[in-house]
Amino acid sequence: MPDHIWQQVSDAIVTAITDAAITVDVGGSPAPLLVFDEPPDNETVDATETPAAFVNILRESVEISSVGYYRREAICMITLVARPTANAARQLFTMQSGIEVAIEEDAALAALLNDMTMVSSGLMTQRGEAVRGARSIEYRLMRALPRTNPAP
Repeated sequence: MPDHIWQQVSDAIVTAITDAAITVDVGGSPAPLLVFDEPPDNETVDATETPAAFVNILRESVEISSVGYYRREAICMITLVARPTANAARQLFTMQSGIEVAIEEDAALAALLNDMTMVSSGLMTQRGEAVRGARSIEYRLMRALPRTNPAP
């Protein structure tokens, strides 16, 4: 049996972002964006694993859309973490731009979903010895599937 639709979508998002080979300017040097398929343990990220993107399908709602079909909607949260440097906010915007393009242009995601729309994003920075920053991007995902098959 194929994986559940949201597992397939999560895998496709990780692949799309990874294949985009996004690099981020970290203190004047390019650094590759590391992509993970789940949030970090204890919500902590080691600086050596940044810049990073964490993909997580958060919640789902299901409603009957027509005879024999469910309209399944989910929220996907992509959390970005900058490497602690003075240009943390710039890193986060570079990551977001690359991710938006990668997702929009990915044929595998287009084949899996009826709709994928970015609905919000937010920024968090903390200033201390180094500037730490994170950004979240929320996408609304939608797919109509037969009630008997949650894995197309």
